[in-house]
Amino acid sequence: MDNANNTAKFKRTIMIDTTAPDVEVSGLPASKYVEHNQDNPIVDVKVADNFDEIRLYLDGDEIYYQEFEEPFEMRGFEQVIEDIELELKDGPNQFVFEAVDLAGNKTAKTIELHKLKEGETAPDKKDAPDKGKPVPDKPSQIVKPENPGKGKVEVPTPSPTNPAIPGKPVIGGKLTF
Repeated sequence: MDNANNTAKFKRTIMIDTTAPDVEVSGLPASKYVEHNQDNPIVDVKVADNFDEIRLYLDGDEIYYQEFEEPFEMRGFEQVIEDIELELKDGPNQFVFEAVDLAGNKTAKTIELHKLKEGETAPDKKDAPDKGKPVPDKPSQIVKPENPGKGKVEVPTPSPTNPAIPGKPVIGGKLTF
């Protein structure tokens, strides 16, 4: 209130978004190797977030935008963007789908495909570096060595700046096989 008894009120709504959007790509070929005479893959991309403003980019180019709408509030959002053609050139190809939400949180999904040249054949799974085994895409999936040796764990001596607390990681530890 000022000397003339005038009052002013301000109301501000602050929204905090710490959740990154989800990106799922469907319709990919069964193999990362695409035959020379095969058509370009057509995929669908599902984006979802806890707010309804989202942008989807393919290799840096915006291909979808959903504007934040009134009333301005947290509102879950999910959309499938259909029939996106992945234009392949002979040899290795990489496509990056990136979703960016209202707060700038980002999620990227990288797709790698290899278009075989005329007369080229896909390598046998046994000749691939991973021997044809699926590579985990989640940290919770554990890959165990096929022939584990006698491994050991080296842990540095605890110090005031690096205390050893049960259940807490120790900085500088090493695991060898």
